[in-house]
Amino acid sequence: MNGNYRMVLPRRPAARWLLAGLTLNCIGHGLTVPFLYVYFTTVRDFAPSLIGVLSALIGAVAVLVGISAGSAIDRYGPRPVLATAFVVAGIGTAAIGWASTPALAFVAVLLYAAGTAPVAGAVNTIFTYTTDDDERTRIFGLSFAAVNLGVGIGGLIGGLIVVAGDLGSFQRLYALDGLTCVIPIIAIILMGRVGPSAASTREPAPEGGPVPAVGPAEAAAPEPTVAADSGGYRAVLGHRAFRRFLFVAMALKVVGYAQFEVGFVAFATVDSGVGPSIVSWAFTIDCVVIVLAQVTVIRMLEGRSRSITLAGSAVALASAWAVLGLTGTLGRPGGIVAIAGVFAFVTLFALAEMLMAPVIPAITNALAVEGRRGRYNTSLQAASVLATIVGPLTAAPLVGHGLGWLWVSATAAGALLAALGATALRRSLSPAEDGWVHARVPTEAQVEHA
Repeated sequence: MNGNYRMVLPRRPAARWLLAGLTLNCIGHGLTVPFLYVYFTTVRDFAPSLIGVLSALIGAVAVLVGISAGSAIDRYGPRPVLATAFVVAGIGTAAIGWASTPALAFVAVLLYAAGTAPVAGAVNTIFTYTTDDDERTRIFGLSFAAVNLGVGIGGLIGGLIVVAGDLGSFQRLYALDGLTCVIPIIAIILMGRVGPSAASTREPAPEGGPVPAVGPAEAAAPEPTVAADSGGYRAVLGHRAFRRFLFVAMALKVVGYAQFEVGFVAFATVDSGVGPSIVSWAFTIDCVVIVLAQVTVIRMLEGRSRSITLAGSAVALASAWAVLGLTGTLGRPGGIVAIAGVFAFVTLFALAEMLMAPVIPAITNALAVEGRRGRYNTSLQAASVLATIVGPLTAAPLVGHGLGWLWVSATAAGALLAALGATALRRSLSPAEDGWVHARVPTEAQVEHA
């Protein structure tokens, strides 16, 4: 497996530094991600309803700060924005461990949410600037696998450190998580200056003419970030191809990961009748499958249509939800059929994630106009956050009122509709944007004619 990963690593040291920093930081994130609810309710004795308010706060701040961060990325470049984000996130994360009152918890979570909000947009922008066109799908897929690897390792370590009811053990976890935010900052310093490559600064091709390919040598030298133009988010959302893609991407998130943490857990425990340990194993299987198989999937995707790949991801999601639905009707609740079905579901779900994760940011950055790239990436991030808010709103009420069959059926049907939307998206993408050939970044004039 190590040899496979080395073969798909990015060519430039800057991208490797960032990838390594993010992986180590995700180990810190994995230390705490399973324990927020347990910590606040059992150690701090906060009301469960407060946890819901804090979760909603994270989503709201992620959207608002993320939108502002997109403009900052385009104006000042992604490196200072990302470094600042990790400083704020580190302070907020560590502060959670010492949040002894609801007011302090509110402040700590606010800092954490504000710090993490710009990360995805800035990271995707840097990866675009530090890789060549033929590496884009690879780097985004590799980043997704690295995040899962880091979170998985962190979760195992966290389980060894934490002691139920022991405040000190939770404080150690959150302090360590906060300290790991220093690691990507060091990587940001070591990578040096990054900016648009020759791929994004060449003269535009004649309208209607072929889009010239860009090789690794031509795209190698980083340059300063292009100043943001005056179009702003209005111009980003006015880009018709990107708007259509954003709708498809959000639909995939709504019927995918947004339903995983709440909808899947609720249905598996209530309708399938499996215990918490089986659900925990299912999350572990999801992580392990991604870490082991993502590189193979990346190789399979090279040179293939990105829109059709998204459609395949949607079909995998529909199949996964259908399998989960069967666990609620076949065999006895909590029996061997239900357990096998839950594990089959999570394997199919992992396949869908592995198809989706490299392609969505690759299309985003293929469509992005230079000078607005940060806003393209943060628009995607905002849509993803909104999807994670919408998902639980549909799952919890239906499953909680004995209508789990309706929820899982509607989710599977929604995934099939998303597959149709992804297939139709192909007509809105050029061969370069769809991943068939590697080309320069589009100019504003070309976008207006898209």
